[in-house]
Amino acid sequence: MGAARVRVGLYRRGLLVGVAVFSHPCSDRVLTRTFPVPTRNAVELGRFVLLDEIPAIAESHFLGRAFRLLRKREIFGVVTFSDPVPRRTIDGELVLPGHCGIAFQAHNAVYLGRATARTLRLFPDGRVFHERTIQKIRGGECGWRAAAERLEEFGACGAPDDAEARRRWLSENTRLLTRPICHRGNHRFAWALTPEVRKSCPRVFHIQSTQMHQQSEQYVSQRRFLMRFWFLLAAMMGPGFFRRFIFLFALGMALMLYCLLRA
Repeated sequence: MGAARVRVGLYRRGLLVGVAVFSHPCSDRVLTRTFPVPTRNAVELGRFVLLDEIPAIAESHFLGRAFRLLRKREIFGVVTFSDPVPRRTIDGELVLPGHCGIAFQAHNAVYLGRATARTLRLFPDGRVFHERTIQKIRGGECGWRAAAERLEEFGACGAPDDAEARRRWLSENTRLLTRPICHRGNHRFAWALTPEVRKSCPRVFHIQSTQMHQQSEQYVSQRRFLMRFWFLLAAMMGPGFFRRFIFLFALGMALMLYCLLRA
């Protein structure tokens, strides 16, 4: 998560029960490829947490109140991501279940597909050894020693000061102490907080409605085909209402199952 710009808390009877952190992403392109506004007028929802005892509908209520505050600060677009890949320790214990952004969809977020697929490196306890941390150690950037301590926690010797030796140390210990998992990319969501912004990016914010319309047309076409086939068979069958009904019912269910499996 990048630098935090807006922090919003949800309180219940004076107690803090939820937090939303709106930040500037590490790359400006995360915002500019979604919203046709300056980067100062858009943010990323980097953290969104509520206590388990809070009712499920509180997520939408909290987001709605937070978005009102953003509009007052002239922030008109919000993007966010959900990570669906679970994290497990080396022993198989689940430490992070992953999620598909159900709370975001419930608050009318527009689904924008998946982010870039990549390979993650996991420590034995299930934590991610982030690529940015690896770059920091490799380049000797500010804070690289604290980043190297994550490898030392799991048995790596002290990181050398020499740049070339440190790169060899990093490569060897990353291979020995972390394991790779394939990640197909996080789910991306967005909200346009004003009608003007929503109208100015129809290519993004109409993709969902277009896909739903195409799926609806496909469903209607399948139902029309089934009804025609049903009446044709009814006309071809001889007398005997009960036998005709059982036969057509079984055949109709089989066709509906076939269409659903194809969809």
